[in-house]
Amino acid sequence: KDLSIPEEVEELAPSISPTSTTEPYSLDAIARLKLNEYPFYVEREWWKRGKRMTFWATWRQLRDVKRRELVAETGADRMRLRALKWNTVLPQAIRDDAAAELENMPKYAVPRRILNMCMFTARQRGKIKPYRLNRHLFRKLADHSKLSGVQRAMW
Repeated sequence: KDLSIPEEVEELAPSISPTSTTEPYSLDAIARLKLNEYPFYVEREWWKRGKRMTFWATWRQLRDVKRRELVAETGADRMRLRALKWNTVLPQAIRDDAAAELENMPKYAVPRRILNMCMFTARQRGKIKPYRLNRHLFRKLADHSKLSGVQRAMW
């Protein structure tokens, strides 16, 4: 039998060069995407800024991440401006300039706006601070031996 491709099908089908591979996971593609090096995934730039879509339990957590980034950027300047503003030894003109600059800073640059919340459920109350978990989740994970170094009290 003749196993050649009919002409009408050959015209419709895209031409496949002998160098291209039809395997979805060819070694060339893996090396080109650097999936053979650690980390074994394609790291996106926006993952580093806390915008990983499946990472945060609520949008409140993403807002908190943005606030933390802003405080990290402007926290030192804000602290210096506050020190200048409240320093009674300095002339009033310098203090007023510092107060005006402080007013022009973004309102989310205030460290008090940072919320400490559970990283799994975004609950703000009843946190176990060293573990960043709420008390319900902490107990559940501790009972199932999912937290290292934690065991029930026995006396």
